[in-house]
Amino acid sequence: MQSHRQFAPCRLGKRYPCGFTVVELLVATGIIMILIGLLLPAVQMAREAARRIQCTNRLHNIGIAALSHESAHGYLPSDGWGYRWVGDPDRGFGANQPGGWIFNLLPYVEQEEVRRLGKGEPPAQKVNTFASRFGYAFDLFYCPSRRSRGVFPYTETSFQLVNSRLPATAAKSDYAISAGSVEVDGGPGPRSYLDAAYRWPPLDQMNGVSFVRSQVRASDVRDGMSRTILVGEKHVPIDAYLTGSTVGDDQGIYIGDDADIRRFTVVPPQPDAMVDNPPGGRIVHAFGSAHPSSTQFVMCDGSVERISFEVDVHRFRLMGGRYDGGRAFRRP
Repeated sequence: MQSHRQFAPCRLGKRYPCGFTVVELLVATGIIMILIGLLLPAVQMAREAARRIQCTNRLHNIGIAALSHESAHGYLPSDGWGYRWVGDPDRGFGANQPGGWIFNLLPYVEQEEVRRLGKGEPPAQKVNTFASRFGYAFDLFYCPSRRSRGVFPYTETSFQLVNSRLPATAAKSDYAISAGSVEVDGGPGPRSYLDAAYRWPPLDQMNGVSFVRSQVRASDVRDGMSRTILVGEKHVPIDAYLTGSTVGDDQGIYIGDDADIRRFTVVPPQPDAMVDNPPGGRIVHAFGSAHPSSTQFVMCDGSVERISFEVDVHRFRLMGGRYDGGRAFRRP
């Protein structure tokens, strides 16, 4: 007599085994988890690629703005007077302007009205207007791989600014201009507009494209515009993205020459995960990025280059100087 397997009737009235066994469920779950594990890195890579393209476009636009400034004034944007000063719209451009390169670029990135804030006001009123200007942030100066546009804590409160109140928060920049291959601190700047006794740092040691009271012409970039760094991503420690707790990100974008907006090529670019000072220079003066494996730079001709964290130290250093024989280190 033949034995027959008994099947319980299912909802559709057909006789077949219903549901899954525990083993089948575990196998199916395992396959799904493997597929998710394979898919997530691909999604993350695609997102990073898109963010890197955005970063490239922003650097390119900064480069075009700097060239427009050079065309209008005869020199690349100056980096102001020092870290105790902010931009003043009544002081024009060049050596007489206490604000840094970002302040000087504002008319060339369609932000003339922000640069004009406080124009013609008496000094007692300007200090308040200039403090409020720190609240104006722009996508152009943020790398999307690091953080979104916004204002972040202004934490450098150990000294007062000369021509502005200290703000509580400020717009930041993920990009810094190149002051050259020699690490020279630009200093705080004079104590007042009329401080004739102030001794400016030695400009003959500053071989970059923008520094204290600079007026570097395109013809001064003797290594070639395509071979000399103009602006690059600056190093910011990962745990300081939103806190303003690192020295090179503790003020804001409208100040004069300072590590917040200016860096040197003394050491190769450093990943944001690096927190120790690399041999040969201070990390607060280093370029760097949140991107894997490399940092992006816009050269003086407006082209954007990707430079590896493993770049040769000497080769990278030369790229920061405008007349020392440096050559661009292009990606393979």
